[in-house]
Amino acid sequence: MRLRLNHTPVLRHEKRQVHDLPPFRLEVTEHQAEVKYCDACGNTVKGEFPEDVAAPVQYGPKFRATAIYLSQYQLLPYERVGEVMEHLFHHKLSEGTLVNANLSFYKQLEPVEREIVERLVKSTVAHFDETGIRVQGKTQWCHVASTDQYTYYFHHAKRGQEAMDAAGVLPNFQGNAIHDAWAPYFHYDQCHHALCNAHHLRELIFVLEQEKPSWAKAMINLLLEAKAAVEAGETLTSDAIACFAARYDRILEVGRLEDAKQNPPIEQPTGKRGKPKQSKPKNLLDRLGEHRLAVLTFLCDLSVPFDNNQAERDVRMVKVQQKISGTFRSEQGAKVFFRIRSYISTAKKQAHSIIDAIEQAIRGKPFMLPTQNP
Repeated sequence: MRLRLNHTPVLRHEKRQVHDLPPFRLEVTEHQAEVKYCDACGNTVKGEFPEDVAAPVQYGPKFRATAIYLSQYQLLPYERVGEVMEHLFHHKLSEGTLVNANLSFYKQLEPVEREIVERLVKSTVAHFDETGIRVQGKTQWCHVASTDQYTYYFHHAKRGQEAMDAAGVLPNFQGNAIHDAWAPYFHYDQCHHALCNAHHLRELIFVLEQEKPSWAKAMINLLLEAKAAVEAGETLTSDAIACFAARYDRILEVGRLEDAKQNPPIEQPTGKRGKPKQSKPKNLLDRLGEHRLAVLTFLCDLSVPFDNNQAERDVRMVKVQQKISGTFRSEQGAKVFFRIRSYISTAKKQAHSIIDAIEQAIRGKPFMLPTQNP
């Protein structure tokens, strides 16, 4: 016998939820402008369409933002973006349409890119790096300037100072420039330089494994101790900084003596130009000695990090793109990609929804406006 509980009091409710997606489909909005004949002037006149409705048939900002998101953030090839749009929305996007959407977005982002550059120039600390890319089968370069809030990618055929000048950050930058000690960076003497000690640790470990000099182990220990002292959260006293600096100098002195015994200088052949070839340990010792202040700046200024990991993380995305796509078909394609990625990376660092940030920019209202405070 089945009991009916319709009128029995409810003890409690148990809940279960199913999260799912609504049906995917394109929504078409039709705009109609009235056309009328004016008896007074004898002319035919018509109403105005919304400013962003410029063609008889076009894609709206949400659809374009989704396509740009897939190609420029998720790094899908154009053909696969078309397939995804067809599978999700039953509407295949042609490669030409996607190219034009990216190009149009690139042009819209020009003032945003200028704003990113301006804020980087005004930063107290900025990270710099560069990496090779393939453009039309040739090696060119992507230069990166970044902070934890802003990213600027700049494409150029050259790697050195000509490209850095064209990028427009370092020539005007007066803060602390963090980099890997590549010589062209030191041409900019209006700013302070701080070197990436993660690079130094990697080189010291290599030297230690290859030639086992005692000075390399001592320098590794010193740098790691100094890093731990800074990360403890308290500003180091002048005596503590002086102690680290004195140990640093002693290690370099021992290193020079050790290297002179293990790797005596080779006499330059008569008539041969250039500097005599040196061992890798000697090159590293020379750099650590010449740029002593740039190596140890993180001890004195807590705003200066121990390493250049920020720029290296930003460069890593470029390597991912190259692994997926292999090469850019044109220089224009590289410029489009890196300007859009500058905006996307900056949006991500500032905790904005990527796809929403793209849509806002398409509508002419990017999240980053010149009126904001840096």
